[in-house]
Amino acid sequence: MAMSGKRVLITGGSSGIGLELARAFADRGARAVITGRRQKAIDDAVDAIGGDVRGLAADVVTAEGRTETIAFVQERLGGLDILVNNAGGVRAGRL
Repeated sequence: MAMSGKRVLITGGSSGIGLELARAFADRGARAVITGRRQKAIDDAVDAIGGDVRGLAADVVTAEGRTETIAFVQERLGGLDILVNNAGGVRAGRL
């Protein structure tokens, strides 16, 4: 699939599946923003991925984090073509 120039947001992009997806999109020429809650993890991920990837430490579980993420994406990418909503929250309790 052609990804060159596509604008991608990956929440939870600093580790695991999100990190590998960000790497795959970047390898195919996409411009990406990754988010996560820990600045050091975001910085390390951006350095490891290379390409046209930017990172933002924001908690998308909160309204403030979502607002900050959208503003960052708009400023850095000018819009969005693909969203990978990979961030997750776990609540203790019975399933």
